[in-house]
Amino acid sequence: MFCLKICLLLWAVCQTDTSTRHITDRYREINAHIGSYRQVVIDSEQQSTEGGEVTGYFSGDSIVLIIENVFGEMGKTSAEIYYDHGAPVFIYSRNYHYRIPMYGGTFSNKDITVEEDRTYFKNDKMIKWINNKKVPLTKRDQSFTTCEQTQLEYAQQLYTRLQKARLNPS
Repeated sequence: MFCLKICLLLWAVCQTDTSTRHITDRYREINAHIGSYRQVVIDSEQQSTEGGEVTGYFSGDSIVLIIENVFGEMGKTSAEIYYDHGAPVFIYSRNYHYRIPMYGGTFSNKDITVEEDRTYFKNDKMIKWINNKKVPLTKRDQSFTTCEQTQLEYAQQLYTRLQKARLNPS
């Protein structure tokens, strides 16, 4: 019985590694061709003191990447959402916190702390989450499924807005 549990655990790890390897390949492919994609830019709907924008990168009619940057006096947020056949496969989020306002005369890179989250998806299910403490999570507990739902809703909302903007440019 113990041997069976170990075999199942190893099989699950191998499956996740194969899936994340595909996602990493997709990430590299998109970034290698970033200059060839058509861009659509819209305003961010996130509340911000300094504004924000969302850029969609299109290959034909398909979104391959969405980048949202939202700027504030004491920080900024950035999210990159990578797609494969219309479905999110990887979301890389960063929250930058500034110790002093960015327009302060003594502002430098030493005044910035960054928190990062990486979420990996397969078939609209999160398969791995590396949280802002750099801890990889795969266990489908409450925090994992809440993160999954939040990220998928966020990705879908931006995807829908950019597709509408592509069809109805202003």
